[in-house]
Amino acid sequence: MKEKVSVIEKLNNQNTWLIASLLFISILFIFIIRKNRKKIKEYEKQAKVLSEKPLVAPVYHQEEISTEIIAPAIPEENTPERKEKAPKNDLSSNPKFKILIEKISQFEKTNSFLNKNITLDSLSKDFDTNRDYLSKLVNELKGKNFSQYLNELRINYIVEELKSNEKIRKHTIAAIADDIGYNNAESFTNAFKKITGTLPSYYIKALN
Repeated sequence: MKEKVSVIEKLNNQNTWLIASLLFISILFIFIIRKNRKKIKEYEKQAKVLSEKPLVAPVYHQEEISTEIIAPAIPEENTPERKEKAPKNDLSSNPKFKILIEKISQFEKTNSFLNKNITLDSLSKDFDTNRDYLSKLVNELKGKNFSQYLNELRINYIVEELKSNEKIRKHTIAAIADDIGYNNAESFTNAFKKITGTLPSYYIKALN
């Protein structure tokens, strides 16, 4: 009888723990579902807002930009490097600065940012300039680092392209990612979400 009572008590304790565990898992599962639903609604809302924005044609204001920013200091021969704020009037007379401004402008106009494997190193070689100087120039011109600058160019491009071209909407996310220079769908999706606040799949759905 003692053994029987002991076994029953043990089983009751196990059942109590089992019920408590199942209850906890159920609550956690409900919480995750609600959180995901909330996130999905946010993605859908942001996708709708993005899809309803009018098409924006790229505008390049080379002269305006070149007179409003500070050119990173180019070290002079036989003098130590120094960072100085160049007067606005001096920018137009700086040959290296003007050439790089034009190259960056062409880089954007020709959609060269869609090419795969673009890095700060590779672009500085294409521009025949110093890596650090190009990095500083992009930072001054665009107010962001090179990686952010490249991602925004690509994402802004595909946002407008998806809006105006129904054929591209039929492509897979991986194919779209490859078309605009990303190595995989995950990096494209992460960049898209960070910049637009939604996912490419929800944006395409909203457009359709």
